[in-house]
Amino acid sequence: MKNYFNQFHWVTLLLAVVVILPALCLLWFMSQVVGNERLAARQKLITIQQEQLARLTADADRDWSRNIELLAKSKTSAHPYEGFLLLVAQSGYDGLVVFDNNDKRTYPTQSAETDTTPETIEQFQQGWQLEFVEGEFEKAVRFYQSMTGSISSTNRLKALLGVSRCLVKLNRLDEAISQCEKAAFSNLEDAADSTQLKLIADARLLLLNLTKDKSQYSDTYERCFNKLVSMVYSTNQTGEVLASDYNLFLAGRVLEIMQQDQYLADLNKQQRQRIEKLTAAEELSIKACQIYSSVGYISKDKQSRFERLQIGQDNVFGLFQKASDGKFLIIKRAEAIDSAFLNYQNKFKDTGVIYRVVDENDNFICGVENPADKPFASAAVSKYLPGFRVELFFTGEEIFEKAASERIAVYIWTATLVIILIFVLGIFAAQTLTKQIKVNRLKNDFIATVSHELKTPLASMRVLVETLIEKNYNDQNTPDEYLRLICKENERLSRMIDNFLSFSRMERNKQAFDMSKISPVEIANTAVEAMQTKFNNNKVDFSVKISRPLGMIYADKDAMVTVLVNLLDNAYKYTNDGKRIALRVFETNGSIYFAVEDNGVGIPRRLHRKIFGRFYQVDRTLSRQAEGTGLGLAIVKFIVDAHNGKIDVESKPGKGSVFTVKLTAIKNGNGAI
Repeated sequence: MKNYFNQFHWVTLLLAVVVILPALCLLWFMSQVVGNERLAARQKLITIQQEQLARLTADADRDWSRNIELLAKSKTSAHPYEGFLLLVAQSGYDGLVVFDNNDKRTYPTQSAETDTTPETIEQFQQGWQLEFVEGEFEKAVRFYQSMTGSISSTNRLKALLGVSRCLVKLNRLDEAISQCEKAAFSNLEDAADSTQLKLIADARLLLLNLTKDKSQYSDTYERCFNKLVSMVYSTNQTGEVLASDYNLFLAGRVLEIMQQDQYLADLNKQQRQRIEKLTAAEELSIKACQIYSSVGYISKDKQSRFERLQIGQDNVFGLFQKASDGKFLIIKRAEAIDSAFLNYQNKFKDTGVIYRVVDENDNFICGVENPADKPFASAAVSKYLPGFRVELFFTGEEIFEKAASERIAVYIWTATLVIILIFVLGIFAAQTLTKQIKVNRLKNDFIATVSHELKTPLASMRVLVETLIEKNYNDQNTPDEYLRLICKENERLSRMIDNFLSFSRMERNKQAFDMSKISPVEIANTAVEAMQTKFNNNKVDFSVKISRPLGMIYADKDAMVTVLVNLLDNAYKYTNDGKRIALRVFETNGSIYFAVEDNGVGIPRRLHRKIFGRFYQVDRTLSRQAEGTGLGLAIVKFIVDAHNGKIDVESKPGKGSVFTVKLTAIKNGNGAI
């Protein structure tokens, strides 16, 4: 037994080394792979973001270039106002100031700067005196009417406005509307200069006021309003436009009318959004031109300059840009500066990357002002913004974990499966080796038991035979006694040989049973006959109780007799003086029971399951006295299991034992005895 445990110990240790060592090596290797995968993921992310940054800077340079080209093209037209529309309406900037090469501002303009007919003031002095000072409205009407035939288009428009005003004051509304319509819907609009456009706009404002009673003049009112909207932030066919300050005023009046009239607001919804955007931009442009009257301070060696500006309460950024025929100040509000840099924030959103833009002096422009880490990539923003650069930062290490997580998960699952496979194979190998060790132990125990158990009866018979041959005895009855002893030893030897053969068949699973319909009474009687002589000769108190009627069972008669004989023989061997043995056969709930009861030494409860093992003996010393081999109960259980039955034991040390075999009765059997 000690040798067996030593073998098992070394086998277990060897298997542990064979299984655990490769698993540990695999885990170490996987930890290295995971670490390398994170580094690879970091480098891959850096490469991807650097490529993205290169594309963004190329796009930024292209967009800035396109904006400058748009401004340059707008300078060749009749009015630089087109550049304002291009940058604000199409490119999303917030303002523009334009200068010529002499640093004279050409946009935004003031009404006083664009009035081309200052002499008209003297020509209309008399009419204004009659209208506004003396209150002679009839005389004023006649004066203004005399001016409607003037060669000057500007004078005609002013005269029509004067006639309309005076007729209103004379409560001649229909006549006033008729005269005002001539100015408001004048065909001069397409070729008018900024002064004439202002007069037409004034006429339309006046006409809207005169026709606000929509129940009478709804068509005129709506037509006039649409005409007024079309003038706001638009150039005519000659490229002329309203002065910036008046345009701003007119846009405010249009928005005010829309706010008061929901129908007109719904009708001009897109125009309203456009006007609101351009109004804010033009208002900022007018404020900027009042502060930056010139951009002459741009150095000769620089084509552009980008810096933070303070315009009133507005915090903005300005790009001062030189062109062949002028200079520009392009304005962008600070809160929207990202869009001027191609929306870097949107490009890097949810990528684990943040950015910031700084100027040539490392002054913060936009993005994240104080990143915690150093930039992993940097690039120039545009050739139009010399010295400006954009820097990229990772938000944290989790981005690398996320990028590497999928591949790491594959590695981990693969390693886990391999380790599980190693352990499964190790367990399988351990079970196989353990089983082989047990088989070897059984073989060794079998050989030792056979050698020992066979040697005893053979030695006894040899001594008896030699005594008889030598006639070394005095009593004439001795030969008969010796012959009975030889017969007894022969029977004992036969039983041991039968048990050994049964064990051998059990090991090869070659035990064949001749199953047939048989009465349990017949089995019990045969077993009793086999043991009766032995029990009688040794004065055993043996009783048999068979309940009737009993059903029939399917069983191998000889095998079941062997079961009962082994149980009865065990009861005899493991019972001391005053042996009482009982065999009971009865039927309960469709099952046949064979119960063998004795008053022997008993079996501890913890050993009830072990006693059916091969070569197992409760007490080695007692087993030698009782001539046991440790195979009887193993053979009993093997036969009972082959009959789909069950064997139970109830026993207490010093109180005896009860072994009960349970077999299934044949249904509807009529085998009552």
